Amino acid sequence: SYNQFTGTLPRFSTSSHLTFIAIGNNPLLSGSLPQALFSRNTRLAQVFFEETALSGTFPPWPVSLEQCSGFSNRISGTLPELSHLDSLTFLAVFNTSLSGSAPSIAGLSSLGQLQICLLYTSDAADEEDSVDLGGRRFLKKNNR
Repeated sequence: SYNQFTGTLPRFSTSSHLTFIAIGNNPLLSGSLPQALFSRNTRLAQVFFEETALSGTFPPWPVSLEQCSGFSNRISGTLPELSHLDSLTFLAVFNTSLSGSAPSIAGLSSLGQLQICLLYTSDAADEEDSVDLGGRRFLKKNNR
């Protein structure tokens, strides 16, 4: 954290025993989140990627995930499925380009260990599919 690394992240394809990764406050670090970081690390418990230029989409999260913080980056797409994350205690994903449906309260309540959940954006623009209330965008349900 707080470095001036440039370039992209390694693929992490041979790091199957990785349990913790923190890539924060490196605004020059770009590229996509490596898919193998999540899919091949069955022990990965803590992931922090904050204030970077990382882009792409979230891969499916491993069952072992306990804490995830990803904010102020260029991640897009939808939030991965959360229902299988029985050990998840902390989730903070904001100031990204995520879209789609937000997790339901019932879905979040089923995560028995979840203590802190921050899902919002500070994008101040009102759009047809969302409402901005004090710096937090709430998606409207589409009834089509």
